[in-house]
Amino acid sequence: MWLAAAELTTAETVTFHVVTDLLWHALAARPSDTARGVVIVKTLHKSYPEIDFETGLQKLDGDGNKIFLKFDYRYVYVRMYAAGGNADKQGKKLAALYADRGMGKGGSGGIVAAALDADLITKNDVLDAWHAGADGYQKFIDHCKSLIEVTQLNNG
Repeated sequence: MWLAAAELTTAETVTFHVVTDLLWHALAARPSDTARGVVIVKTLHKSYPEIDFETGLQKLDGDGNKIFLKFDYRYVYVRMYAAGGNADKQGKKLAALYADRGMGKGGSGGIVAAALDADLITKNDVLDAWHAGADGYQKFIDHCKSLIEVTQLNNG
């Protein structure tokens, strides 16, 4: 094939290069939208007994059943593919990496999840910060915390 390409005219050579370039780009691996990872907000449901602080015992409803208080804790994961994930260490596996800190105010969940829920940041902001390294991500968490505090001051 390459010998035949040597016999092409100048115009045919230009066309040949354009076609091979297009073919090369069409077959080349391209990062998808999920190449940097996907931000997932998860919710953990917990329930705790309601305590009567006068007696120190768990409160009961009218039928004598124990009363439980329910709380939802929201937190953020960054999910991405990690190399070396199979038993033979050759394949890929999906890695879910915890990407939140703190439990927020009132046990509401993580700081990053709270900032996402309040539309103070975007999922792309989380990914940008995540890929900035540990120090960069810690600064991002501190930034999220200050955004939440300012919002609470303005709303409270």
